Amino acid sequence: MPTSFHARLFIYPAVLFITACFALPAFAQDINAQQAAHLKKVFQTILENRQAEIAQKTDRPRKLTLEGDVIVEPVETYYAITMPRMGLAYEDGTRVDIGIVALNASPHDQPKQYKMTMSLPTPILGFDAQDQEIMRLSIGTQKTAGIWHEDIETFIKLDAEYNDIAIAAATNNAQMNLQKLLIRYDLNESADKRWSGPIRFEADNFSIKAPENAASLSLDKLLLSITLDELLDEALLNSPTEEASAETEYKMADGIDATFALTGLELSKNINNEGTENITLGSGGIRFNFDNALSGSVDANFNMNFKDLSSSNIPADLKALIPQNGALNLTHYNIPIDSINQLMANKTDENAKTFGLSLMLKVPALMAQAGSYIETKDSFISNQDYNIAFNSILRADIAAVNSATAKATMRFTGFDKVLSMAQVAGRNLYTSTYAAPMRSLARLLERLKPLARIETTEDKGYVHIFDFVMDETGRVLINGQAALPLLQDQKPEPAKPPVLENPEEPVGQPL
Repeated sequence: MPTSFHARLFIYPAVLFITACFALPAFAQDINAQQAAHLKKVFQTILENRQAEIAQKTDRPRKLTLEGDVIVEPVETYYAITMPRMGLAYEDGTRVDIGIVALNASPHDQPKQYKMTMSLPTPILGFDAQDQEIMRLSIGTQKTAGIWHEDIETFIKLDAEYNDIAIAAATNNAQMNLQKLLIRYDLNESADKRWSGPIRFEADNFSIKAPENAASLSLDKLLLSITLDELLDEALLNSPTEEASAETEYKMADGIDATFALTGLELSKNINNEGTENITLGSGGIRFNFDNALSGSVDANFNMNFKDLSSSNIPADLKALIPQNGALNLTHYNIPIDSINQLMANKTDENAKTFGLSLMLKVPALMAQAGSYIETKDSFISNQDYNIAFNSILRADIAAVNSATAKATMRFTGFDKVLSMAQVAGRNLYTSTYAAPMRSLARLLERLKPLARIETTEDKGYVHIFDFVMDETGRVLINGQAALPLLQDQKPEPAKPPVLENPEEPVGQPL
C-alpha cells in the first residue's frame, strides 16, 4: 500500500482546497474595480493565514508556498479570481506542487451569499528531495458550483462532480482510481442562525492496487451521508472560538444523522509470502444519530450491519460457524444531557481524584430520574446454518443493586447444528489455535441446551429461546434459573499431547 508520505500527498491537496474555498467572503452586488481590489486583499490575507496555520501544525506540511499574487478581475456580471500557484513543502525535502485554482464568483440575490464555480488544477504532482516525481494526481473531468455564505465561510449549497480520478505513486507502483466522486450540500438557515439539511459524499468504483505488496482493494460504492438539524453557526466555521465552543459544545446541534456505507468490497493481500487471502463483503455500514439535544434530553442510536462477509483464509471446519451476516441496533433513550453537563462542570483540579467516584454514584441516579433506558432491537448474526436474534432493554434503576434492571431474549435457530460443529471442531482440530475456544463454546452450549424453551417453526425447524433477566437484587436468570453457576465452566482444559514423531498422525481428544 502507499507509504505514509504518499497518504499525506493524497490528503493534503483536498484539505487545502476545501480550506481555501471555505474561507471565501461574500460580495457586494456591484461588479467594479474597487470591489475587485478589496477581494484581492481578502484572498491574500486568507492565504497568509493558511501559511501561518500550516507552519504551526506538527502533523501537517510545514510550509505553504505561493508563487505570484491573487488576481481578481471584474468581468461584466462576475469576478474572475485566479489564485497564486500553490505548493506544500515538508521538512524532509519532499513537496507537492498543487498548481493554480481558478474561481468565478457573482453576487447572489440573498445578502452575504454569492454563487461560485471552481476549477481544481490537474495534475497535482509530488516530488522527493532529489526532485524526482513520486506521485501524480489527475482528474479527468470536473464541475463545481455552489452558493457560499459570508458569515459561516462555507458552502451552504454545493453540487460538485469529479470523474476519472487517478493517483499514481512512482516509488512502489501503487495506483488509486476513482471513477466518480459526487459532493452535494443543501443547507438552510433558521431564524436563530442554525443550519439544517443534508451533506452527501458518494464515490463510485474505487480501487487501490499495490503490486509490490501483492495487495489490492476495490469498492463498488462508498457513501458518507450527514443530515444536520439545527447546527450552530460556529460549528461550520473554520476556526470557531474556544470560548464559544466550550459554552455550547454539547448543544452544537439539536440532532445529527450520519451514515457510512459501502457495497461490493473486495480485498486481496499476501500473507507472509505463504499465500493470498481474499476477503469480500456484499454490503456494510455504520449509522449514528441523535436528536432533541436542545431540549436537554437526548435520544441516541448506533447501528451497524454487514451482509455476505467471507474470507478465503478461514479453515473449512470453521466456515460454517463464522457469521456471514449481522446487525446491531442500539438506542439510548432519555439521556439527561443538561444534568450530566452541569455535573461535569463541577469538576476541578482539586477534586479530580474523587470526581470519578462521584460520577459513578450520581450519573445512575440522574439516568433513573430521567427514565433513561437502552434498547437493543432487531440485532442478529447469521449464516446459512444458523441465526441468533437478540433483543433487550436495560433500564436505569437507582433502587436496584446494580443501578439497573434488564430483560433480554435470544432466539437461536440452528442451535443443535452449531453445537455439533463446535464439538467436532474442538475434537478434530486439537492442535490448532482455535480448537480450545471451540471446546469452550461446545461446553457452554451443552450447559445452555437444557434451559431452552423450544419452539417449532415450519420453515426453520427448532428454535431454542432463552430469556435473560437481571432483577433488582442483582440476580441474573436464564429462563428462571440462576445463570452464574450454569455459565461457569467447571471442566479444566486437558493437557496437550506429546509431540509425535510422525506429525501427520491424527490426534484426537474427546470433549
